[in-house]
Amino acid sequence: HVLKQVKLIYKKVGDWNCFPYKLRPIEWVNPRLAIKDFFEHQSLSHWKGKLHEILQASIRDESICEYMNDHSKLYWDCALLERLVESMWVIKVLEL
Repeated sequence: HVLKQVKLIYKKVGDWNCFPYKLRPIEWVNPRLAIKDFFEHQSLSHWKGKLHEILQASIRDESICEYMNDHSKLYWDCALLERLVESMWVIKVLEL
């Protein structure tokens, strides 16, 4: 199933640079697994707070670290946000 899905995504996009490299192969077939992982990692209120921190840092053109409440989760939170975006991208590409 994975190879078939990779071919389909590539056929629709036509550019390997756009390929969702943060997702696991099974998530190319079922991108909703990455969305599920995202919300199982932290609650919705956590993610709302995290997005608020990112927005505050971007508005002031400063480091996100200055606005974060918990620095220990920065890497994992960013990785999950990237995987969320890629999974939503795969869903959108497959709908075209």
